[in-house]
Amino acid sequence: MASGDTLSGKRRPDYTLPHELEPGEYSLTEGGRAVWLCSPRGEAGRVEAPIWNIVVEDDDTLTIDPSIFWDRDKDPPGWHGYVTKGNWFEV
Repeated sequence: MASGDTLSGKRRPDYTLPHELEPGEYSLTEGGRAVWLCSPRGEAGRVEAPIWNIVVEDDDTLTIDPSIFWDRDKDPPGWHGYVTKGNWFEV
């Protein structure tokens, strides 16, 4: 992916572990207070409330706000973007 690209994500069953996720997949954990994610580049990570607002949409996809930025201090940095209604948008 590159800036402006979009990838349709896939929600896996709750509590699916990060090493079981493929790029673009995500799974709720901790009763919906956290999400395991695998970025479109294949980087596994986790986001947690209250730092991120995690919304389960009517169609069971997720919206996560604010943006997700993997390894921002590395050179080059990891993936940066948003998950909105299950879709990954790269910044």
